[in-house]
Amino acid sequence: MRRSRTIPDIRHTSVGYLSPTLAFSATMTSIDPANNHEDDDTRSSPTFGLVIGINEYQTYDHLEGAVADADAFSRFLVETLGTNESHIINLRDKAATKAAITSAFESLTSHPKINNGDAIIIYFSGHGARAPVPADWDGWASNDSKIEMICPVDIGATASTDVNPISGIPDRTIGVWLNQLSKEKGDNITLVLDCCHSAGASRDQTEPAFVARRIINAPPISLCDRKIWSDNAEMVNARGATVATGFAGQNEESHILLAACGRDEIAWEDPRTKRGLFTTALLNALAECEIHDTTYLSLIQSIQIPSGPGQVPHCYGRHSNRRLFNKRATRSHQTFISGYKKSDGTIILNAGKTHGIHSSSQLAIYVANVESSEVNLPIGYLVVNGTSPTISTLVTHDDALSFEIPPYFYAKEIQDGQEMIIRVHCAEREALELNLLSTARLSSFAAAGIVFVDSANSADVCISIQDTQIVFHRVSGVSTSLESWQFRSIAAGDAENFLRVLRAAARFKHHLESTSSSTPNEHQIVMEFHKLQGHWSEDYHWILNPIGPNLIDDNLIDIVVEESAMFGVTIHNNTEFPLYPYLLYFDDSDFGIQAWYVPSFGMVSRTGIRPDSPLPAHSKFTIGYGDGGALPWAFYLRKGEDKDVGFLKLYVTDSPSDFSSILQSSPFDEMEPRQYSESARGSLNPSDVCITKTITVQQRREGTASFALQAKPLERSTSNSRSIMFFLLMLFLLYFPKSTIFSLAAFAFYGIRL
Repeated sequence: MRRSRTIPDIRHTSVGYLSPTLAFSATMTSIDPANNHEDDDTRSSPTFGLVIGINEYQTYDHLEGAVADADAFSRFLVETLGTNESHIINLRDKAATKAAITSAFESLTSHPKINNGDAIIIYFSGHGARAPVPADWDGWASNDSKIEMICPVDIGATASTDVNPISGIPDRTIGVWLNQLSKEKGDNITLVLDCCHSAGASRDQTEPAFVARRIINAPPISLCDRKIWSDNAEMVNARGATVATGFAGQNEESHILLAACGRDEIAWEDPRTKRGLFTTALLNALAECEIHDTTYLSLIQSIQIPSGPGQVPHCYGRHSNRRLFNKRATRSHQTFISGYKKSDGTIILNAGKTHGIHSSSQLAIYVANVESSEVNLPIGYLVVNGTSPTISTLVTHDDALSFEIPPYFYAKEIQDGQEMIIRVHCAEREALELNLLSTARLSSFAAAGIVFVDSANSADVCISIQDTQIVFHRVSGVSTSLESWQFRSIAAGDAENFLRVLRAAARFKHHLESTSSSTPNEHQIVMEFHKLQGHWSEDYHWILNPIGPNLIDDNLIDIVVEESAMFGVTIHNNTEFPLYPYLLYFDDSDFGIQAWYVPSFGMVSRTGIRPDSPLPAHSKFTIGYGDGGALPWAFYLRKGEDKDVGFLKLYVTDSPSDFSSILQSSPFDEMEPRQYSESARGSLNPSDVCITKTITVQQRREGTASFALQAKPLERSTSNSRSIMFFLLMLFLLYFPKSTIFSLAAFAFYGIRL
């Protein structure tokens, strides 16, 4: 996939939303340089850890379960992952000072025995805090004007060399550390945070025994943190760090974040068990899963917080579809769709009409989302009995064997959706059939959803045979001068890849053209596309900001491709509802569909508690700059190309959905992995809203004239408008059977509409 070119010098500097990190023991154990990786040959990557746990704060309320949680997590690293004890830095209570935590991060970054790609797991259990953004933080982008921090044991104490109290460690500082660590040691980094930052009550009213892991009215940020940012200005620029806020708005390229709860929720501990609810549930889930065949998304889905106050664990990070602690293993497969069973027994699939799911579709059910014929076999089969734009209900098939449906599961369609057909024009059709039908073991191309048409104007894909190659030409829906361009070819006798390309083209066309028009009015969702420009802030921080006008004009963007040009998106929510945006890019040159932004994956409780909404009512959300956590976008043209076309498609829902099943890598480049896959759980609600907006992006070299381009491809609504039209025509004929002229005219009009 070629559109999401990584911008080497622009990335997010700060850690986004706070989640559990590794707890340190009462004494700090250094990593033994004499130990090499030979004792780790049973694992795909050697593992190193930083584990921090704090109960006895010097100036704030004590906790009772944070140290026990850290001890349990450290045991998991040693006993389950086989981590050498000398590879773990443990800090507990009085040893977990701000200076010691800073030193621990530095030791991970500089240690010569940690190789690029080794697994680094950082765990923190203790208090978190939230504070207003300091007035002198130039360029700090925050939707709620807050920063988040983890609290060392000496927060609030006064150092002998400073009259000001010691502050917490802000998200911005941890972001710099993680960017440094990722630059030196790779992005196989997992950050786990069992703390919170909400300003709610300290004890739950329904369960008074539960205690919150957070501090209210934390001291202001100290000058030492500003020194960390300025000292690492060169690294920040090299990493392309942009400004973000909160641990969830961090550079999502550098690590995976597992958070105990959402931004406005509370992480609880139970003094009766002297353990945190999140860490207990996390370790239980890790004990029950196959570590090397479980992805981060599968893990967060399987975490079940004990009954009590509402708390939804979250998973953040662009690589959350990786297997746990392993960047080298295969990822989750895009054809898996997440689902869950509600407490009343209703079975929910997190995909609906917008995703191409239809009533009576049959699905195989799996425990995990890893493609493996040996490990992840289907446990049973279900059928769709009802769909909405973003979710579906499933039932058991009449003829299927009964099986136990897990609380959370994955599903895969046994066959492609009935509407995913592709219309093909080929002047050499007979030669094509002669070369490919027998090899493909098909009775006809129609059996594979391929329909040949006589006119190129009515085709979705045009094919020609040139010497020993089958050449594919532009998709007709774009309606531009590019239609006559050939863009890819395969060997004439390659039936397998021929079918793969046309199936990908059918899915591309289906998802690009599908719309779901439901309330609220789509004009209440405003999308802007801006060029970005970087500059240095007063504290030596590299900031990206939008410049110039909104480049979207009548759903069309005209871009002159420049080598260093970067772009970002701003989405405005003018409704009364919290919303979930999903921004995908459809690359018309290779049928690839990739995600620019999808929200974090949060475990939805079976009672309906949802993950954080990135786009609250009457707010805006930035993508590619600010606190959105996504990289800026760039465009480039292949050698020999002067212009090209792609599409940005924005999906906006009022409940979490799973759009990973829409994504697809280019069929012309099987070796390139999917850019991003992230799931989110939803619940069946009466107001299942899904709004779509498609923006055409035409790209051209400087000096090349703008080309005629329809603002966006024809869109097929998921409504029943055609059926309604047909029903009205039948009523007309029933009451006016002798009106032959009117009848013929009506059917002619109906045929044109089809």
